[in-house]
Amino acid sequence: EPTPANKLDARVIFEDTVITNSTTINDIVLYEGKLILAANVTIDGTVTVMGDLIVEDSDLRLNGSAMINVNGDFRVQKRTEDGTYGETASSLVQYGSSKITVTGDVYYQSTAGRTMRDPDASLELCGDFHQIGTNTYFLPGSGRTVFSGEEDQHISFERWDSSAYLGSVQVTKASGKLYADTPI
Repeated sequence: EPTPANKLDARVIFEDTVITNSTTINDIVLYEGKLILAANVTIDGTVTVMGDLIVEDSDLRLNGSAMINVNGDFRVQKRTEDGTYGETASSLVQYGSSKITVTGDVYYQSTAGRTMRDPDASLELCGDFHQIGTNTYFLPGSGRTVFSGEEDQHISFERWDSSAYLGSVQVTKASGKLYADTPI
């Protein structure tokens, strides 16, 4: 059942949630299950998702010092009828010192790309990074991608040109190795 809200503030949501109306999250929200974004969402606060975060049919915008912590996988993909994932036109835009931290894997399959507008914006991964599709984009802009997992991590790109790259990379791993499975 979708969360019927135009504005969500400081609460815990205990089930899987699908956001179908444009929403601004201004405070602290904890999603105990999976969070699926099927409408435009702006984050001005802190969001923690205990399951997967799926940006399916939407634009996700993080402003200022907004944070998203994902304790599962982060997918910018659209779910298909057979339960798999495919291409989407969703976008992810980060401003200021906004940060997304993902303990699982990142799957990016968007024709709209991704942009970090400010050098302090970051995407921190503890799992693997997968850019999927030759018609999709991953454009980090001036922000940074941080690899911090304790285990081995893998990077793979199906598109290898100036429209799909990691940009500024920071490795803060205390253990494990970082592997580029394809040209990056």
